[in-house]
Amino acid sequence: MRHALGVLRGTVPRGAASFHRLGLAKYGLATTAALAVAGAAWAVTPLLLPLAGLAFYAVECRMVFAFPQALDGSRTPLRDSHALVRRSTSATAATATVMTIAAEMLAGGFCGRGFLRSWCVGCLAVLLWYERARTVGEACA
Repeated sequence: MRHALGVLRGTVPRGAASFHRLGLAKYGLATTAALAVAGAAWAVTPLLLPLAGLAFYAVECRMVFAFPQALDGSRTPLRDSHALVRRSTSATAATATVMTIAAEMLAGGFCGRGFLRSWCVGCLAVLLWYERARTVGEACA
């Protein structure tokens, strides 16, 4: 991501963070939301279990820019990602975008495009979105 942002901007970002801890926090929160919804859905009817996936992405989309925020030197990348998403798009649009990118990242390998390549394409899509959101977010701030 650092290299890709450097190519996009012409200068490499210098921020540093514990990306392992950041990933655990980001995906831990999204997974917790999904498990809570899955438990409630199961109690009502198993037909509602797909709502757990929606809950995961509804939470995850607010933190979609956490890694680029950290690369840009944010001391609070989860909070700053949430604020940037909120300033630049609606919650529904952000969730739909994240789910579309995730579908490409997860399914691309099965469609013969390569698993690693599909993951990298998804990460690049997030970075392009981030750069666009930063511009919109700065104009709206």
